[in-house]
Amino acid sequence: MGGQTNEARALVETGFQVGLDADKAPGANEMLRYKHDYVLGFVVGRSISESVQRASREAGAVVAGQLAARYSLPMDRLLAELEFTQELREQVRNACEAKLRSVSKPDGCD
Repeated sequence: MGGQTNEARALVETGFQVGLDADKAPGANEMLRYKHDYVLGFVVGRSISESVQRASREAGAVVAGQLAARYSLPMDRLLAELEFTQELREQVRNACEAKLRSVSKPDGCD
């Protein structure tokens, strides 16, 4: 991504590695202490890990959408980092919207 600073890219990469190794995703309150770019990287890494564990790209898309809702991530940045097909992008959006509906949160996933 061309517009990111070296610091932002390093945070995304650090979060990505942690997400790959994580057994589960922390709660929203725990992630508040981290910078936005780190959280973005974590979600990407965690979704890839889930895809591999379940041998399903769709499972990774669902995890990415659910975590995007949990952490209030901007969908455009997440989708740019994930580099998914259009079909998987829609699954990410749908999972995000479903998660938000389940917790009755009015905004996000746009």
